[in-house]
Amino acid sequence: MDKECRSIKNELESLRPFVDRAVSSCYPLYSEEEIREAEKRLGTSLPAPVRDLYRQMADLLTERLLLTPLELLHWEGDFLGFYESPDDGAALGIRRGEDPNQLYWWELSDPEEESYDYWDEFSDLCEEGDWKGRKKLAKRCHAYWKKINARYPDLPSSPVRKLEYKAQYSCTLDAYGLFLALHALYEACEDFQREHPDEPLLWSGETDFHSQAAEDNQPRRIPDRCFAQLHDRITRAFTPLSPQLLALETPGLQMAYLHRDQRALLLAWDEDAFLNLLTLAPPAPGLLEEMERTTGLAFQRCNL
Repeated sequence: MDKECRSIKNELESLRPFVDRAVSSCYPLYSEEEIREAEKRLGTSLPAPVRDLYRQMADLLTERLLLTPLELLHWEGDFLGFYESPDDGAALGIRRGEDPNQLYWWELSDPEEESYDYWDEFSDLCEEGDWKGRKKLAKRCHAYWKKINARYPDLPSSPVRKLEYKAQYSCTLDAYGLFLALHALYEACEDFQREHPDEPLLWSGETDFHSQAAEDNQPRRIPDRCFAQLHDRITRAFTPLSPQLLALETPGLQMAYLHRDQRALLLAWDEDAFLNLLTLAPPAPGLLEEMERTTGLAFQRCNL
């Protein structure tokens, strides 16, 4: 695992045009001043990738319940949770005094249950555009958790698990934050496609070796060299978004590739036979055919 906690600012800037096309949200992007106010409440500096997410992707991730609003950040004992797992809603964050890039997992809990209403209150304030109300909520949340931590010194009450996986996007603060941005963007594009069926945005690409496996109608292991060759073909037209952070467990593949003109994004997922193509606009005539010839993928429009 790479212990350097990297900024993901450049990667998020590349993703932002895709978010702007698919998402219209009442939730805020945070200013540098708001981040400094939160750091003062928490008594610590926020890691660079977390700051990047609050500056550039908080509207998308908060709407998807994947990033804790800056106003609601709090310590549970020695643990500070930034993310919520899309699989089980658990908290993911860091431990005081330890490697700031190491992720820990624990179940969200509040011994006195008052804070469970804060999310709904925050959402209402955002819908109303009540910035002053958000600041008051932040102060109330901070005071509440200061009291809770004093009363219950053994928080979190659930077991805490240190995340250690082969793929960096599953266990480090920076890579997981970038994974969450891609996960939320893909879901937002799916929603956009359902609501705007006449505006093509999302495409599914199947590989020739996955097609053959489906035709055989039986499980078979695809050789690692097939994925390495696929990566080589993809990179004739696409550039990996973040080679250091987004290598998949699938040998040779990256999670995200940005097209050379930056108007298309190709996503791959572990244990998924299909890759997904996101476009900023309906593809120009011949563009999909060119991508198919280059990558060897067969693209079909996603009808959701």
